[in-house]
Amino acid sequence: MRGSSSRTSYFASYFNEITIMAACRVADWDPQAWPLKQAIEGLIEDIDPDAKFWIAAKFFRNLFISQVVHAGHENVARALLTQLAGSSHDVAKVRTLQRLLPKLFGCDVMADRAAGNSIRAWLQARGYS
Repeated sequence: MRGSSSRTSYFASYFNEITIMAACRVADWDPQAWPLKQAIEGLIEDIDPDAKFWIAAKFFRNLFISQVVHAGHENVARALLTQLAGSSHDVAKVRTLQRLLPKLFGCDVMADRAAGNSIRAWLQARGYS
């Protein structure tokens, strides 16, 4: 075929915290809207759960460190925490994330505090202290 190229025009998308932040913008920060809902759900797939947890942790961090935090970030944070707990409502991953906050935020005390408050509120709403 004249003028055709053997190269493809497809570029792979990487599944990482940056991709999920982009999904937030596309979904207008609605955790039930496409593609954010699918991105958050993808964080609990059985394929490489440790890597997915670290992506979730870095994404959670990014929700709170932005120069301008979007008003919908709390809804997205709650959806992420709910997804981490899974259908069995096992809060072990949420507790692990909570313990990692100082490492994730370093010297950003304000963001660390806001993220910690978000996790505590989520846990309290479910009867955990």
